[in-house]
Amino acid sequence: MRFASPHPPISVDSCRHSYATFLLDRDATYPENDTAYIDGVTGEVVTRAVHRKRVLSFASSARNLQHLGMLELSRGSTAIVFSPNSVIFPVVMMGLAAAGICPAYANMSYKEMELAHAYQISGASHILVHVSLLPVAVGMLASIGVQEDEVKRRIVIISSDREIPPDILAAGWISIDRLVPRDDLTLPERFDGPDADSTAVIYFSSGTTGLNKAVALSHLNISVNILQMASPWKYYKRGQDIVLAVTPFFHIHGGNLVVLLDYYLGVPFVILPRFKAEQCLAAIGKYRITAAMVVPPILTFFATDPRVDQYDVSSLRLVSVGAAPVLPSMYDHCFERFSKRGIRLEFGNAYGLTEVSGLITWLPTERLHDLKGSAGALIANTEGRLVDENGNDVPSGTPGEIWLRGPSVMKGYVNNPQATADVMTPDGWLKTGDIALSTPDGYLTIVDRRKELIKYKGFQVAPAEMEAVLSDHPGIADSGVVGIYSEVEGTELPRAHVVPSMVLLKKDEDAYIEHIHKWLEDQVAHYKLMRGGIVLVDAIPRSPSGKILRRQLKELPPTGNRLKL
Repeated sequence: MRFASPHPPISVDSCRHSYATFLLDRDATYPENDTAYIDGVTGEVVTRAVHRKRVLSFASSARNLQHLGMLELSRGSTAIVFSPNSVIFPVVMMGLAAAGICPAYANMSYKEMELAHAYQISGASHILVHVSLLPVAVGMLASIGVQEDEVKRRIVIISSDREIPPDILAAGWISIDRLVPRDDLTLPERFDGPDADSTAVIYFSSGTTGLNKAVALSHLNISVNILQMASPWKYYKRGQDIVLAVTPFFHIHGGNLVVLLDYYLGVPFVILPRFKAEQCLAAIGKYRITAAMVVPPILTFFATDPRVDQYDVSSLRLVSVGAAPVLPSMYDHCFERFSKRGIRLEFGNAYGLTEVSGLITWLPTERLHDLKGSAGALIANTEGRLVDENGNDVPSGTPGEIWLRGPSVMKGYVNNPQATADVMTPDGWLKTGDIALSTPDGYLTIVDRRKELIKYKGFQVAPAEMEAVLSDHPGIADSGVVGIYSEVEGTELPRAHVVPSMVLLKKDEDAYIEHIHKWLEDQVAHYKLMRGGIVLVDAIPRSPSGKILRRQLKELPPTGNRLKL
């Protein structure tokens, strides 16, 4: 089964620039006083003119750190961005690109060990950190041997001075408000022609073999995917629509599909630091938000949570969902619930990967009902295949692994040529690891994953990584981690099966499980916690070669004490 996009092709050559240039050039097509985005907490409105000024000022300042006694950032440098959503985040995103500096977006839930891995594998020299995460960044640098007097030379706090406690300011940390621009730079930096293939952005994508892999995306990748998404996107009305921006910007879904696409389309978005139910619902009413691009658990929240009925959400008209599969029934529940209040919602569905710069299929709102469960058809300039385990094409109607080829496919994994070779064929096909069915006209339905990744609320959890963490606990002899789907939460939940290294009496088992849960809270990011439970077993089922038989683990009951296999 091979298929192409039903959408007309876009001009790839028009994208051979810095993605900052590509986006800022759009300013000429919109009034400068148009709203770019709004701080959903403070109400601050940022116009396109103000945003552009801040972007170029930050870009110039980032190239002038040595003037402040800091380690220099230059064209080609990489800097970790470690922050929740804020009105500063879009400035940093586009400002680094304008300066020719590559941002590497770290999950704000990372602990020191995870941040150290991201810092080292990406080749970063600096950390741009929100003040609330400063202790983690400082601790991480110390843990990898950076001397105390050197730590301040590598960190910029990307919070305004009014957010930073006085003692931190007094201690001499450099904040974004204290940066000094240069006046001898021509910005944005040019990445025209072949230079557009330079690495522009690094996002982190989990793998089945352990810690996160660093996905290198070029300027061309980012600009092309924005155009690919914009081409079939006829759902926003400039001057009328306002978009909810609550998906984390450090995630490809929030960064590229919300911030950059909305900016390109000229549609303002309301920024919230993270998803908090009451705050999100209040913002919809206060700012008359009309559209939301969300992950499945937020759709589930809209469909089922009683708090939704306590707020004015009458402005909402469009909800598009990506980052993980959605149960078709959840759209029906959400539609019926809002219809009872006289609110007619439209829905869109999409499928994407970090490795393809964001979105790669789109199901139009008008096809949602006759193609329930489908992730849609390929976006422009993209080819697809469904193949069997031997790489042979399968016929229509037969499940196969999705292979993709097109200009938005990543450059590869940073400093990991073997991982890149494992997923990229010599002729440019990306092996996604996702299993799908296809209609004859190329509409895909995702049915399984060849990868063993667990997708919790759009975030990826690698079982092998979690098993390695659990193995460090002296009270654990062996473990196996799987994902268990929760219809209530609309997402997979990580569940650990643990073999204790000690004899436990019946009365001790609950205390032991509670101890492991609390211990994990200090070891890993919150989304990697065992929300699906910890189940005690006598042994982990394995194949003769030692591979964990995860299907057997998934078939075990989700609750209970020690289970005999």
